[in-house]
Amino acid sequence: MLKRILRGIPVTRETKALDIIDEVGPGGHFLDHDHTYNRFRTEIWQPELIDRQVYENWDMNGKKAYRDRVRERVVEVIEEDTEPLMDDKMYAELRRICELADERHKDEELDYSMFG
Repeated sequence: MLKRILRGIPVTRETKALDIIDEVGPGGHFLDHDHTYNRFRTEIWQPELIDRQVYENWDMNGKKAYRDRVRERVVEVIEEDTEPLMDDKMYAELRRICELADERHKDEELDYSMFG
C-alpha cells in the first residue's frame, strides 16, 4: 500500500478522462466503462495476504488463516535467491550512522506515547 501511495497520483489527459466524463454524462456511472475496467487493478491497491473472499468461498478454498498465509510468504521470501539490497560499503555506513545515533541518544528516554 505504501508503494502505491508513494507512486502518487499522475494528472494527465488520460487519468483525468474528461472525455469519459462527457461521454457518461450526468446521472451515468463509470463502473461498466472500459476506461474504469482497464485501470482499477493498477490504481486501487489490492492486498496480497489479506483474504477478501466471502466466508463461503474462503471456507470452500481451505479456510487458510492469515497467519498461515503470512508464514508461507515469509518462507517464500527467505527461500528466494535475491541480491542483497545494500552492498557492504552501504551497509557499513548505515551501521556507522546507527551507532552514532545510539551513542548520541543513549541517555534519552523513549516516549512510548507517540506510538499510540
